[in-house]
Amino acid sequence: MIKDLAKKFKKFLKIERGYTDFTVNSYMTDLFQFFNYLDNNGINNINDVNKDIIRGFLENLYNNGISNKTLRRKLSCLRTFFKYLRRENIIYGNPTYTVPLPRFHKKLPKFLTVNQIFNAIDNIKCEKTLDIRNKAILELFYLSGIRLRELVYLNIENVDFYNLTIKVKGKGAKERIVPIGFRGKRVLKKYLNVRGKLLKGGFSEDSRALFLSKSGRRILPRDVQRIIEKLLMQFVGGEKISPHVLRHTFATHLMNEGADLRAVKDLLGHESLSSTQIYSHVSIEALKKAYKQAHPRA
Repeated sequence: MIKDLAKKFKKFLKIERGYTDFTVNSYMTDLFQFFNYLDNNGINNINDVNKDIIRGFLENLYNNGISNKTLRRKLSCLRTFFKYLRRENIIYGNPTYTVPLPRFHKKLPKFLTVNQIFNAIDNIKCEKTLDIRNKAILELFYLSGIRLRELVYLNIENVDFYNLTIKVKGKGAKERIVPIGFRGKRVLKKYLNVRGKLLKGGFSEDSRALFLSKSGRRILPRDVQRIIEKLLMQFVGGEKISPHVLRHTFATHLMNEGADLRAVKDLLGHESLSSTQIYSHVSIEALKKAYKQAHPRA
């Protein structure tokens, strides 16, 4: 059965590739969507899959309103899957090799202005334990540029107050050191002073987690999303802002202040410089906007 191959592939992703549970689950979601397509078309032998079937799968998704960006991700998943099957001699060729990636135009990432993020941070009233925690979460996002799941899975021992850094586990379980500065030290120290109030009922299996929910468990990604949306909504005209926008804001503000592109790449944990170059375009657009507004003959 084709679906039996998924178990071996999942093990390969977790053990050999070292992918996180979140990444593995994303791969499996895309893979089972492809399996369902095969089943609906009466295909039950993986060696019967050819490039036309792959293209038919992508075309079907496109006709159902799936964006080119998502199609690229799904094709990337299939390429990894069939490459694995070829390595294991389960198939004799890779039908994805000659299937081109859908083209799409990259949108410039959304980011907050300096005034917007400063106003949001400065207007948080730290009267309650959760207020102090929420401010620490917002500031840490902006000070470090880390991803949502990198923040959620931070443990207390990952914070180095002496060197003013945090150790985060990024994509592919790769660790990196990210500076947080004296501001980060101050806001995290203030939070840690009240964090014990969230640890209810004595020792918890999540007691190592840096950020806790009000029930004393490791905070969930969706909870963090709600916190960020609530804290920022009033400063961006009621628009919902995700934690990833804070990552874009971090990188954009660094580039606008003249940070080296390679340094920003390392801070963000990007594998390729091409992933970071989008922020160069954002910086250039900001310069062009300032030029147009200020130059008498622009």
